[in-house]
Amino acid sequence: MLPARDEQPPTKLVSRYRSVFESEFSGSASCQECHIAEARSFNQTPHSHSLEMVIAEDEPSDVEFAHAASRRAYRVFRRDGELWHQEIANDDQGEISLGEFPVAWRIGSGHHSRSYLIDVDGYLFESPVTWYSATDSWGMSPGYDFRDHEGFSRAAHEGCVQCHASRVESAENSTHHLNIIEPSIGCESCHGPGAMHVRERTSEVSIVGEFDDTIVRPGEQSREINEAICARCHLRGAGWSNVRGRSSIDFRPGLLMTDFRVDFAPENATGEMKVVGHFEQMHASRCYIESDTLTCTTCHNPHAAPSAEMKVEYYQRKCLSCHESEDSGCTLPEPERLAESPVDNCVACHMPESGTDIPHFSFTHHCIAIRHPRQHDDQKEETLSKLVPIGDVSRLSGLDLERCLGRAWLRYGDSLKTRERFAAFDKAATRLHRVYQAGMQDAGVSGGLAYLHWIKRDPVCIDFAQQALSSPDCTAKIRSDSLIVLGDMHFERGDMEAAESAFDELTRLRLRYTDWQMLGICRARLGKIDEAILALQAAVKLKPGSVELHLLLATILNTAGQKSLAETHRKIALRLEKQLAADSQQNRWPESTPSANHRRP
Repeated sequence: MLPARDEQPPTKLVSRYRSVFESEFSGSASCQECHIAEARSFNQTPHSHSLEMVIAEDEPSDVEFAHAASRRAYRVFRRDGELWHQEIANDDQGEISLGEFPVAWRIGSGHHSRSYLIDVDGYLFESPVTWYSATDSWGMSPGYDFRDHEGFSRAAHEGCVQCHASRVESAENSTHHLNIIEPSIGCESCHGPGAMHVRERTSEVSIVGEFDDTIVRPGEQSREINEAICARCHLRGAGWSNVRGRSSIDFRPGLLMTDFRVDFAPENATGEMKVVGHFEQMHASRCYIESDTLTCTTCHNPHAAPSAEMKVEYYQRKCLSCHESEDSGCTLPEPERLAESPVDNCVACHMPESGTDIPHFSFTHHCIAIRHPRQHDDQKEETLSKLVPIGDVSRLSGLDLERCLGRAWLRYGDSLKTRERFAAFDKAATRLHRVYQAGMQDAGVSGGLAYLHWIKRDPVCIDFAQQALSSPDCTAKIRSDSLIVLGDMHFERGDMEAAESAFDELTRLRLRYTDWQMLGICRARLGKIDEAILALQAAVKLKPGSVELHLLLATILNTAGQKSLAETHRKIALRLEKQLAADSQQNRWPESTPSANHRRP
């Protein structure tokens, strides 16, 4: 018999601030009433515009462009004062609209790009269209530049949106039915909940001693606690895991990030260039390793950003504050140095702008090193030998760390190619089975084992999935993943009622066309034809460009005697199929913008 599940918290949360544990949020507006200068300067920074409601008149101009890889065309246009994005297929009979939506939210300040979210009944999805500042044009959003992309059906999850908003909450235990309470990065993103501070300072409650413990001041903290605030969004390892019973959503400034989420990197990683790589790159720098004080805020003032005219001088002063002596200064002769950078910019050689894992995004490389600005980083080939934690994990028990490592191997495996993928999954399974047998049987462990056994088609995945679903700490993500396991396995074994139940619950947790598709098939096989039609119509509405869905719906409609409607969907399917198979050179839309030819690396 297995030991009882360990109910002890993974770590004890400790902070010198009362507000971390007792306060509610007050909103940035309440902070600005007293901190006028700080608010005014912060409002000029990119962070303060990281997520905003779309105002049509403030967005780039309308456009229509083709995307050769997917054989689709895209329109950006205004209608009734709103900005709309539309996806179109075209053949010799005309247009087939594959979705058009008013755009609800803009992600990004526009310094690098502007991406967009649409709102479908409260569920947030990404738009396949993005504005790129580098090319001054519209193009395909990151991760969409291939043939069978997701169109308007890629969900925008809480874990992604939280890094662009001050406060966002899941509605109805869903992964992407979200309430954005305060958009953009705000005061409380770095200073923590402010209600206690506002209440006591406006009531003139006396501060005991010289330390005000009602609001977090990052500059007063240790380097590790200070960095945790930045790491929440600027760190994402090759593999990562939420700590048992917690998640990065629960993190508050003034606490350690590794009490909530642990990120891992391959042992031989050298700080590869990627969009969310600043933290790892900095930690790989000799400047960082040999300093006790160098950190994110050494160079970056969260309350203000230097103007374009002052940028070089501003960061030059930061470098020279440590490297001003002959012994630690630049060893490159001045004529050579000025030939490389006429403005004598340290960053140009030691932290050059480099391409990232997303096309058109070049960020400053935060691994401070001696490198030629046009030299590519010599990345070592990744190995599956070992994942190592990023940050201090000494507060976690050996079993909790093993659990995090198992979940990290699972996530890392999902990003790898087939052979390496299954090798990573084997490492994940070994560790998760080990902690499970030791009695740590939370939803993260059970859900992870359900997934790992499911991809091997091992029926034991059903037991692990059911255990995860019955666990009190089952999150919306784990619940959705476990329901997929149950629905798919029951469907494969011919238990349509059990499969229908799983997919029915999935449609209430998230809005995915695949869930509605499987629910429709289950109901059709159970003889619930009218209900099957409704489910498949919901699927087609979410993915109108799917040939398979139109043909499937046509078949069920035909069974129900709805011949005319069935023929409509059959014709749409045939048009789509023919259009996709046609020679891409016959696309009637010209490749009207440079961004139309973007390709993933």
